[in-house]
Amino acid sequence: MSYKPLGKCPFCKENVRAIIFEENFFRRDQCKCPDCHGVIYVCRTPGCDHYARGGEYYDDELCPDCTKRFLGGGIIGGITGSDTK
Repeated sequence: MSYKPLGKCPFCKENVRAIIFEENFFRRDQCKCPDCHGVIYVCRTPGCDHYARGGEYYDDELCPDCTKRFLGGGIIGGITGSDTK
């Protein structure tokens, strides 16, 4: 059984070492949280080891922390004038 680096699960919010459920060569590996058994993927933000939610029809690209950072006051917030700095 293969594992991913330690990161935060988006479902149970625990720091876990995700279990690789389906290894992919061109796409992200499909993983499962060892605690809550949710389907998770490594966040696409460079340098982030947290996990994004996997869904039935759509898999998130970013973990909740990176999504909040980019949409809440980062890139989009700066454009719309809702910067929270």
